[in-house]
Amino acid sequence: MNYIKQAVLVLFMAMLAISCSDDNSVDTGDGDGDGNGNGDNIPNTKVVVTTEVEGNVEHTKTIEIIDDSFVPATATATGSYNEINKIFSIQLMDTENSLPKFQVSFTGRLNGYENGSYSFEDGGDNFIGASYVNNELDENAYFAQTVTLNITNRNYIGLENRTLGTYYTSGNITMNVDYGGQNMVVKISLDNIPIAYSNMNIGG
Repeated sequence: MNYIKQAVLVLFMAMLAISCSDDNSVDTGDGDGDGNGNGDNIPNTKVVVTTEVEGNVEHTKTIEIIDDSFVPATATATGSYNEINKIFSIQLMDTENSLPKFQVSFTGRLNGYENGSYSFEDGGDNFIGASYVNNELDENAYFAQTVTLNITNRNYIGLENRTLGTYYTSGNITMNVDYGGQNMVVKISLDNIPIAYSNMNIGG
């Protein structure tokens, strides 16, 4: 009887190990390392948005993800890339009373999600849109004329065939915005921001 129990236990542990391997078969994240099993394979995220107007720093915003929780709790920092339609997007937001009080968004086309420098210009084929809202400056929405995206590092966690997963991405984005006739430059530092990645043709 003990042999049967031991055999069942060994089989169960083997199945558990296989299922865990399938869920995160490619795992290069450093994680928080606290050993509690919660997000240990996922690196923490830090995004810093610096807003300059006519060369002067007017505002700085920091959004972090620490142990799977956003700091501040009202903020989000997300992005995605779809290999099928080649669309990349990123959105940074902080809310007050469920309404955006700070929001930076960018959407453009990338011919593959690789390390490198990419330039976008309003009216160009690869530029879809970029906007900036900051109620601490005023309540208007402003739009970028040019955007530069630099991807310096990507850590992938997801399916081994890389059809579905997340790239924890580092680099920076620079947006040049027409701020009511003044020159606004929005500089975004990215440290392991989660970019949801899909290479699946869901529509068939």
